[in-house]
Amino acid sequence: RRIMLISLTEKGKAVKQIADDNSGMLDDFSKEELRDFNKYLTQLCEAYNKKIKEIATPEDEAKFDEFYQRIEKMREKMGDEELRKFMQNNSPFGPMFHRPF
Repeated sequence: RRIMLISLTEKGKAVKQIADDNSGMLDDFSKEELRDFNKYLTQLCEAYNKKIKEIATPEDEAKFDEFYQRIEKMREKMGDEELRKFMQNNSPFGPMFHRPF
């Protein structure tokens, strides 16, 4: 059994820092552009959800439901902003609020 350790390069760390600090990234968009952007993201999420549901087993759905319930309990205790910061700092993919099931 082997273990592979993976770490970011200095350039990767710099990119991650930019990705983590996304405050103000949408400031230059108009309300209409943000509305359209949200619409497209919603459509994209729905398309992914449809594909995921095609391959997900009931066990997968149950595990995700359990995870989502834990996240919601954390949100109740921490509040939206603190949970967002926590998820951003502890997830390799940024905030994890997407729920496919």
